[in-house]
Amino acid sequence: MRINPNIYGILVVAVFFGTILGFQAAGFWSISGKVTADGQAIQPLANDVNSIKGWMTLEQISSVFNVSVSEILQQFSLPADTPGSTAIKDLESETFDTTGLKTWLEEKGNVEPVITSEVLPAISSGTEPSTLPVITTAAAVESADQAAPESTITGKTTYQDLLDWGISQEAIERIIGGVLPERSTIIKDHLSGLGLEFGTIKAQLQAELDKTK
Repeated sequence: MRINPNIYGILVVAVFFGTILGFQAAGFWSISGKVTADGQAIQPLANDVNSIKGWMTLEQISSVFNVSVSEILQQFSLPADTPGSTAIKDLESETFDTTGLKTWLEEKGNVEPVITSEVLPAISSGTEPSTLPVITTAAAVESADQAAPESTITGKTTYQDLLDWGISQEAIERIIGGVLPERSTIIKDHLSGLGLEFGTIKAQLQAELDKTK
């Protein structure tokens, strides 16, 4: 028996989409990226602001990063009556975007510490090394910045520091792509305000600084 080509094509399409719908109904397939295979909403990670996505809601951010919705609205000059169920991407404006929210949460210290393991040496022969959790907090990172050797650019370095260390104003303006601001301005804060990546500019400034040594 010969099958009509048109009917055969319809059957193939029906089987294809039927398979997809069947797997989705069974919870084995999700293509939205917003839910897990079992239908649970994907949440941002408390120790990683980069896990925040534009489709996530204010309520999700509030719950995971322990900050109230009203505080977020006030910080970014958003309407006070904005529902917590609003997606971040729907609120983007001149005063608010996903990147700005990530930076604010990180600087605010609402990111949970990352626990790593550090192996301690054996005290005596025959003693197994012990492993204790080491907690890295925002305060520890700041302390490390403060302990950085002179002439090393950190998150606290100002433009005046660069000038004092020997980088010319012309070189700084060439790297940041603009006019040098108030010399007491912290470089990281200034670049964040311009929407520039601190790490990238920092590397270029450090390379320029190393030439003066």
